[in-house]
Amino acid sequence: TLMDGEVAFDVRHNAARPFEIAAGDHDVKVLGTAFSVVHHDGQFAVSVERGVVAVRPARAKSDLRLIAGQRVEQAGSGPAVLSKVAADEASAWRRGVLIYHDADLAEVGGDLSRYFDKPVIVSPSAQKLRFTGALQVGDEATMLDQLQDFVPIRSARSATDVRLTAREAR
Repeated sequence: TLMDGEVAFDVRHNAARPFEIAAGDHDVKVLGTAFSVVHHDGQFAVSVERGVVAVRPARAKSDLRLIAGQRVEQAGSGPAVLSKVAADEASAWRRGVLIYHDADLAEVGGDLSRYFDKPVIVSPSAQKLRFTGALQVGDEATMLDQLQDFVPIRSARSATDVRLTAREAR
């Protein structure tokens, strides 16, 4: 059972001993594959790097069958959304890189919250901003500097949280 966090697996299929994961209300059944699972702060996602995974999102009546290069995401009680992901990007975080394609800043902030071990709060002024790029995993200051190089934001750090706001146009 994955209570909270992100984890990656590389599993050989064995019909006699199926490998199953529970992440909150979601079930993942391994069919011989390399994949990652995120379950954090109401967000759930499975990305497949190689092979096949059967995923049953919360409240779904049947499994979704994901193959290499596919991802399913579900935010809170919203619908499960299936998308494409480059197979090598599915587990880039294991190599210390976070890759985004037209991601909203709330998604990026959620990921950073896991790395900083404190909440990253995205102000209403910054919620409309999008980010495409890669962030090298490092310390809090370095990761925020990288993000500010690509997105017109300011960050305010404290011992209890990080706040992201849009920079004013000049």
